[in-house]
Amino acid sequence: MLRYALKKHVGYQGSHFPKLHYNRYGKPAVMGMKGAFNLSHAGDWAVCAYTTQGDIGVDVEKRVPIDIHDYQEVLTPEEFTQLVQGGNVDFFRLWSLKEAIIKADGRGFALSPTTFTLPHPFANGLTVDVAEKRWYLYSQDIGEEYVLSSASTSYENRTVFR
Repeated sequence: MLRYALKKHVGYQGSHFPKLHYNRYGKPAVMGMKGAFNLSHAGDWAVCAYTTQGDIGVDVEKRVPIDIHDYQEVLTPEEFTQLVQGGNVDFFRLWSLKEAIIKADGRGFALSPTTFTLPHPFANGLTVDVAEKRWYLYSQDIGEEYVLSSASTSYENRTVFR
């Protein structure tokens, strides 16, 4: 998927997979190319996001039955209260947006999901400031079972699904 994205959007001509390097937290980047990418998979879906502008993270989640109390330690008090009170908050959308930000940031869970609260109610195009960066948020359902979300530091990044 990454090689396809590089060929399609930045003219990568290599016949083999490009070389990667990793930051100190293990986030990969393509050597010698401007841009950032991120991958995610869940159930029947795999996703690749690539941009030449800023940072990007993507997450896909399959909706399954959960006990919200099992997730209290990874949510802010405000988010947990909204979920418990049933204020029309979709846990899987909330979580996929948080994970997209964490992945885009590049530190993984060294950036705790409890250090930032997402806007509620959520709408595409909203922003949140996390770790001294402004993140532009996008999310969409894939049928009834999955939710796909992305976070980018560039407003110019348009989300294209194929």
